[in-house]
Amino acid sequence: MDRFTQVTDTVKYDPSKPVYCGLDFGYRHSAAVVIQLHNERKGFADVHQIDELSLKNVKTEDFAKKLKAMPYTFTGIWGDPAGSGTNLQREFRI
Repeated sequence: MDRFTQVTDTVKYDPSKPVYCGLDFGYRHSAAVVIQLHNERKGFADVHQIDELSLKNVKTEDFAKKLKAMPYTFTGIWGDPAGSGTNLQREFRI
C-alpha cells in the first residue's frame, strides 16, 4: 500500500491544532489514520489526513508500540467497534 495515496506533502501537521486517530485492528491488517481539523465553522471542518500507519500480520502490542512512537500527542483515539463481529448493525428508532 502506498501511503502517499492519502498523505501528501501539501497537507502539513499543524502543532497548534488537536490530533485525532482512527484505528482498525483488522484480522490480518491493522491500520490507523491520523487527522486534524482545519477551517472549523458552524460545526463543520475540513478533515486533513496528516499521517497513517498500515501494518500487516503484526501483534496488537507491536502495532500499539508503532502508534505510540508516532510524533503526535493524540487528543482522541477511536477504534472500530466491530471487534470480532461480522455484522453488528443496530437499528435505531426515533
